[in-house]
Amino acid sequence: MRFVMAAAVNVEDLVGILGQVPLAVCALEIPSLRILAANQALASLAAAGNPAEIVGVTLSEEVQRGVLSDLLPPLREAAAAGGNLPPREVHAQLGGESRDLLVQCHPLGLHAGAMVAILTEVTTQRQMERALCEREHQYRALFEENPYPMYIYDQETLAFLAANDAMLRQSGYSRDELLSMTVKEIWPPEDASAFLESERQNQPGKVMAGVWRHRRKDGSTLYVDLFAHSIIYQGRAARVVLAHDVTERIEAEERLKLTTSELSAIFQALPDLYFRLKADGTILDYRAGHEASLYLPPSEFKGRRVQDVLPPPAACHILKGIERTSREHALTTVEYPLPNETGTRIFEARLVPVLDGQVVAIARDITESREAEERLRTSEINYRSIFDAVNDAILVHDPATGRILDVNRKMREMYGYTTEETRALTIGDLSANEEPYTLSRALEWVHRAAQGEPQLFEWLAKDRSGRRFWVEVNLKRATIGGEERLLAVVRDITERKRAIQEVEAAHQRMRRGEDERKRFYREMIRAVTHDKLHLVDAHEIPTVGQLVLSVPLDQPDHYARLRDELRQIAQKAGMTPETTSDLLMAAGEAATNAIKHATCSESTIYLAPDRIIVRVSDRGSGIQPEDLPGALLLPGFSTRVSLGMGYTIMLRLADRVWLATSAEGTVVQLEKWIHPEDHQEPALTSALEKM
Repeated sequence: MRFVMAAAVNVEDLVGILGQVPLAVCALEIPSLRILAANQALASLAAAGNPAEIVGVTLSEEVQRGVLSDLLPPLREAAAAGGNLPPREVHAQLGGESRDLLVQCHPLGLHAGAMVAILTEVTTQRQMERALCEREHQYRALFEENPYPMYIYDQETLAFLAANDAMLRQSGYSRDELLSMTVKEIWPPEDASAFLESERQNQPGKVMAGVWRHRRKDGSTLYVDLFAHSIIYQGRAARVVLAHDVTERIEAEERLKLTTSELSAIFQALPDLYFRLKADGTILDYRAGHEASLYLPPSEFKGRRVQDVLPPPAACHILKGIERTSREHALTTVEYPLPNETGTRIFEARLVPVLDGQVVAIARDITESREAEERLRTSEINYRSIFDAVNDAILVHDPATGRILDVNRKMREMYGYTTEETRALTIGDLSANEEPYTLSRALEWVHRAAQGEPQLFEWLAKDRSGRRFWVEVNLKRATIGGEERLLAVVRDITERKRAIQEVEAAHQRMRRGEDERKRFYREMIRAVTHDKLHLVDAHEIPTVGQLVLSVPLDQPDHYARLRDELRQIAQKAGMTPETTSDLLMAAGEAATNAIKHATCSESTIYLAPDRIIVRVSDRGSGIQPEDLPGALLLPGFSTRVSLGMGYTIMLRLADRVWLATSAEGTVVQLEKWIHPEDHQEPALTSALEKM
């Protein structure tokens, strides 16, 4: 409160005015701070009975009495400032109590040497403010430190006003990012409109609750159990929201629903019958995929006891099973017969204890299974007879360890062990145990076969006496008696190996003879032709000069092209017409043979500084070794009428001939000197004339 003085007011008038003011007011002399006038409110603060007791007294004297001591510093400051003191809050001890006072001073009108001091007690207000501040701090701490995500938004603008750390972690946004957004931005579009409509219809002051979806910064969606309550925040209508992440719970519920649905579908698809029974045999409930498989219609057995609806033999077995299950609190299995119009069926019931002393019975018709077991026993006898009658050794192994589980008669005879002794054997005991026929290598074969890939290999075996012999092993997976097994069929191939070795030795002798004959033909032909004809393998034919032409010979007109191109190449190289004619005739013979008697024929021409090379290759059947001397050296010799004089003409007209022939084809390479006169060999010419 601001105290205003009129300029004409004197001290006497002031005394009357102060008595009517509810605040503590006094007039003080400057600078002595002597009290000139005071009202009752000030007298009460100074622990005086009435104002008269303190008028004329200085504040220093009052301080000596132990009162108003906390007011002396600000009043002295006001006196030093000519009586001016803006409102200042002072915490003072008055009358043994702690009080909050608002002190302000103003000069006193005509009395330049005086001022008015106004004391307003604000103790209650400050206490309320402190309590409010403390409560606000508590609520803010409760908001900020809450482990569950919380946020506050403006109900009108939907803007975020606050968010705790848990909300920031859950949403993935920073605080600045979130406070710049509206709540619509963290809701999937299809949920946002529904939420806003729900809020619009919500009554003021009522809590909104439910499971909704939020969207994180990364775009992923989560389910939140949301509680929203209306509040006034920073003077605005707002909602404080707690959004607990229940994504895992919702997903678990969905999985549970799916699992329940799947189990229900599976249960309906299974042939088993389900019954829930009391300890006395009363049938409380049932489930059946097909009610046609029930012994009686449900109306005739539900709510009744087993012994009242089933034949005595079946009821007796089931009641004994119920009694044992209830006593031992463990699974019990019983079998019982039930007659029908075609005969008697065998059922198996698995009894499981559940809550309240009840028992669940899962019954299945096992008639076919029992009949199959009987057939299997008969089959086992037949299998054993066949197993022992086979003339190959058979070993049954565990696919995981390779351990021998069973063997047949032939195995015992082949290796010299008894049935009992084979149980303790390892694959290593039956192997030569020298690389690569060791236990570790054998287990590698076993592992590959166990993976489902059949294995066939030869193995050096060892019998009980230490004798080594060759066997062929066929390994494959097989299901025997419902168990996965590894079947090894072992055959003694000692005689076969010996026969193969003898055949191989004979082949070696034949190959050596063939090589000797080929070498003889080559040397003979080179000698007879004075090194003019070289009979070689294809890779031994030399490649001389630069490739200048390649012509396929798969069409008749290609022959003419070869001759034309070859003539031009010879003329450009400086070959005389006569020499060119010899080259064309020799090349023509080679090309004619390839075109007529082979396939995939081709001619290539190479040009060297001193010669022209023509190579003709084909994929024909070649010349048989025994026909080579006659075909190459005898004019007119041919295994085919058309071969005629071909090779003798090529030998006469070419300066050197290379020939490679085999079952894969024939390669003929003709070489002709560009200037034969520089390479004339009279003796060779005379020999060829005589030949």
